[in-house]
Amino acid sequence: MKALLTLMLGILVLAAISGVVSASGVNSLNCWLPDRSVQLSPGESKDIQMTYTNSGSDSAETIRIKVENGSDIAVITDPTTADNYVPVNGSLTVHIRVTAPADAPVGYLGDIGISFTPVSVQGQRGQQLSIGSAFERHCNVVVQAPSPTEEQQQGSGMLPVWLVFAILIVAVIIFIVIKRRPRKKGK
Repeated sequence: MKALLTLMLGILVLAAISGVVSASGVNSLNCWLPDRSVQLSPGESKDIQMTYTNSGSDSAETIRIKVENGSDIAVITDPTTADNYVPVNGSLTVHIRVTAPADAPVGYLGDIGISFTPVSVQGQRGQQLSIGSAFERHCNVVVQAPSPTEEQQQGSGMLPVWLVFAILIVAVIIFIVIKRRPRKKGK
């Protein structure tokens, strides 16, 4: 009997809190740990973006965005205020410029962390309690060897392989066309 009462109480609690479930979250296509990292050459900059989505909630949110880790290599470039309004079923995209240190050795691994924290707004007496979840997204920054410039690639004095093959194919086609033409007989 006691087990049945505990089970019924558990089901009742789950039913009561199921109305406050929200599906807010932060998404980034540019970097996901550990699969994707931002690859930069020393001194190079790259813009990435993260999107906060307020879905499944029944009220708008005010979100504070801050660089928590790696403020020496990452900066938020949006001209937004510290607190950003996100409507119900809306989203907020944040642009971040990541710059590898100019003196960073190849293989340098940096970490940036961006936090998205709901800001509690002082309400009037009798308002419902607002519960929000803070999110922090991390992204690795990896310094790689600088890629050769176009001038360095062209400076080798050799034709690219694809260009040699294209010239050979055109020469073969011209040869075949000339050989197949009927010859005119002189009178």
